[in-house]
Amino acid sequence: LPGYNSYRELCGLPRARDFHDLLDVIPPKIVEKFESVYDTVDDIDLFIAGVSERPAKGAMVGPIFQCIIADQFLRLKRGDRYFYDLGGQAGSFTQDQLDEIRKISYSRIVCDNSFVQFIQPLFFKAESEMFYDIDILNRRGGKFGIIWLAANKKLRLKGKGSKNDLRLLLQVRVDRI
Repeated sequence: LPGYNSYRELCGLPRARDFHDLLDVIPPKIVEKFESVYDTVDDIDLFIAGVSERPAKGAMVGPIFQCIIADQFLRLKRGDRYFYDLGGQAGSFTQDQLDEIRKISYSRIVCDNSFVQFIQPLFFKAESEMFYDIDILNRRGGKFGIIWLAANKKLRLKGKGSKNDLRLLLQVRVDRI
């Protein structure tokens, strides 16, 4: 397996000539440790440098692991001739059908197929606050089941109602999510 510097080049980052060139994605204290352990930047292990990178904005991994993961997903998709949006096969979806499929979110699938009635739009993204429109909750007559809120989440409300209206409508449990 090639080292970290080779993957920098493969993934569109400039090849590091010295340890200071790593500071664009790796914190200084870690670069100092690399300098004390490795003879040259070309000796740095892919995994240890990859997990040392600062996460990219909105991500849990840095740019090199993002690149590797994206490449693997692309190969997985293109390597499966039956993947739902690859055309040219008997039974392939039409463009109109694909357009309709792409309008559906994972959150929508969860709500349609479970007792969950309210969920954040980006299902896999950890949000800093949950948002509910009290007017919509009131119109639905309080038949909402349970909404789970993490203890560290803020509940932001919109509409003419009050937090008391919301408390009457929802059973909130803090021990889930």
